[in-house]
Amino acid sequence: MKRNDVGIDLIKFIAAFLVVAIHMLPLKDVDANLSYYFTNTICRVGVPFFFVCSGYYLGDKCTDWAATRRYSLRLLGLYALWTLLYLPQILYQNRQAGTWGLSMAKELVYTFFVTGSYTQFWYFPASIAAVLLLYVLKGRFRLPDWLLAPMLLLLYVLGVMGNAYYGVLLKAGGRLVPFYERYFQWFETTRGGLFFGLPCLYLGYWMRGHEGAQPDGKREKRSGEAFLYAVGVCVCMGLMIVERRWLLRTTQYTMGDMTFAMIPTVYFLVRAGLCLDFGGRSLKGSLFLRKCSTLIFCSHLLVDFYLHKMLVVAGWGRLMERSPGRFLCVCIGTFVFSGLIICLSGTDRLKSLRVFY
Repeated sequence: MKRNDVGIDLIKFIAAFLVVAIHMLPLKDVDANLSYYFTNTICRVGVPFFFVCSGYYLGDKCTDWAATRRYSLRLLGLYALWTLLYLPQILYQNRQAGTWGLSMAKELVYTFFVTGSYTQFWYFPASIAAVLLLYVLKGRFRLPDWLLAPMLLLLYVLGVMGNAYYGVLLKAGGRLVPFYERYFQWFETTRGGLFFGLPCLYLGYWMRGHEGAQPDGKREKRSGEAFLYAVGVCVCMGLMIVERRWLLRTTQYTMGDMTFAMIPTVYFLVRAGLCLDFGGRSLKGSLFLRKCSTLIFCSHLLVDFYLHKMLVVAGWGRLMERSPGRFLCVCIGTFVFSGLIICLSGTDRLKSLRVFY
């Protein structure tokens, strides 16, 4: 990344904690209504932000097979490693649910390759599929942007209709319902590489290919641009709230990861991050935030699982009984764990720990 992309690393770091919030629901025991809007608007921009940033920094590498292969294998290795770390937890939870033996083995293979081996790990197979698909479309078939952009926009619309708007679709009926029913038998959700990851990845790729030359030494100008993009983020976030409110009133459907206003929100957020310039003084801090965001995303449910059990044994289980306390404990525990891994991996003897990020 360039110096002025420290803004992207900062937003990635914040986005990682937004993913934690989706799973910990910090406002659940405070106000259910506020929790709904916080979780389904602000927090939901985290994962698509990761997708768009990946597409942006991959850029034209998406059209090169060697680069695509390296990136995909790196993601696969990271995914497999973290899956192994979560395996005792996965086995324990399957055992608690009464799933064991051959049926559990089949489930583990299916989730690893299709839906994600653990809650947040759907991101890895989705990313790998999106990168490979984008390579096929741009690197092999060389589809022009004027054709590819509307195609992927249509895919995203289909994804949204099978996600947050599925309740609306069911009420309206129509020919799409049987299509989604058959699709869900195999993939469970449209939140995956085809309908979600690929359009977001392409958006980042498109942004990289259509940006002009960046002015050097004009921090005031870029700060002004960042402000305008921040206004765009706020406006689109407001539209997300309106969209969620309408969905809640229309269908009472409170779940869903994809909405129409999400894409422009993430677009403006990435643009704002690219405009943030700290003069290169925070380059080391930027690298730390980049590594930390990956570790927080991957490890937070691991920390939640073991930290809760340790606190119960120590007689401090009450700290995680209510959602705000649980969220705070997991955030602190995950940050400390991530910082420890980063610091230890900086030594010669333990540099192998770098494989975790």
